[in-house]
Amino acid sequence: MIEKIKPVSNPLTIIAIFAALAEIAGTVAIATVDKPLQGTFIWFVMGFPILLVTAFFLTLNFNSRVLYAPSDFKKEELFLELTFGRASLDRQVPLISPPDKLTLTSGSLKKTATGSLFWLGHDLMWTADTLLRQGPTEQVLIGSDQAMHHLAQVGLKETPVDRDLQALRAQIQASKELSASFRDECATKIGSIIDRIGATLEAAQTDFQKPPYWNRVRHSS
Repeated sequence: MIEKIKPVSNPLTIIAIFAALAEIAGTVAIATVDKPLQGTFIWFVMGFPILLVTAFFLTLNFNSRVLYAPSDFKKEELFLELTFGRASLDRQVPLISPPDKLTLTSGSLKKTATGSLFWLGHDLMWTADTLLRQGPTEQVLIGSDQAMHHLAQVGLKETPVDRDLQALRAQIQASKELSASFRDECATKIGSIIDRIGATLEAAQTDFQKPPYWNRVRHSS
């Protein structure tokens, strides 16, 4: 039985095929090039593989994850972890005790501010995602500013959550470089803030009902 030929998907294989074809084509084409240009063409044929190898090793050193295809991994999760990293935001910790309702809702919570509540959660998740995906500091700060705006709109200004978010923003702004570990730490803190806000809103909604597949786990703050 003839085995099905697997299509080429690995970037390393594509680079090797491209380099081999370029060298073969260049060698064959030398005879067709005018003599005044043959010297220049020969230098190109010799210099091209050197340039290609240099670019390859630079890529391997600074951005090696682009040299692998998803099919090179037994599990898709491993490819995603290599590409985007894995933050402690993804590692959930069971909630031992719920946050203090009175502490979190010391402001005047506006349960009718549904639009602001939605965008508060959206902007916090967007900020954490921007951190984990190596987004620029400016975008991270914009996300936190947006979240603090909506936090005030829902009546949670001057609460511990608001102060924690402001302190986190100041820490990010003061940092000269957002390293991977620092981004991970900041995203985890945002995850904790999201959980605390969620617990506050659940407590404020007297008729809150758990969804069918409820599995409440939260990050420790």
